[in-house]
Amino acid sequence: MIISRTLVAVGDLCGKTCVLLTYLKEEFPQPQVTYFSKMDITDVEVKGQVVEVHVWDTCSKERFKHARIICYKSADVFLIFFSIYSRTSFENVAKEWIPEVKNHGPSDAAVVLVGTHCQWVQEGSSVTEDEARIMAKKINAVDYIECKADNKFNVDKVFVTAVEATLTGTKKSKK
Repeated sequence: MIISRTLVAVGDLCGKTCVLLTYLKEEFPQPQVTYFSKMDITDVEVKGQVVEVHVWDTCSKERFKHARIICYKSADVFLIFFSIYSRTSFENVAKEWIPEVKNHGPSDAAVVLVGTHCQWVQEGSSVTEDEARIMAKKINAVDYIECKADNKFNVDKVFVTAVEATLTGTKKSKK
């Protein structure tokens, strides 16, 4: 029996594509902007179990909202990204992204809050780890993880935590 899960990444322009591609391709890509939703498949090992993961990378632009929310319907877990260097992207977690995934995604989908060290979107005041952990509790995220794509810091942990949250939840295995 193949266990399959769907992971959907959302958030402002904050390096989410770099994090996803670093995990999927095992190398740091050039920073890039995603203009459409795209899906890749990878295997993630969690507690000795291999899980086939369908990874959706979505575009944050408002004009692509319809295409983005189509991905939400089959989500087992949402990775909600923000840049720890952008107060605006952090505030948009509760203001934009949580309402959107709650309105358009499955009610039992898990959420993992991910803070990126994406300095090319530097805006000024940084978000502290304490602030992010408070936000994670506020949005009922299973965890908050900071990661950095260029040196792979905690990138694997993001995926393992996300998949592990789906295995302990109510989602059923697909054959």
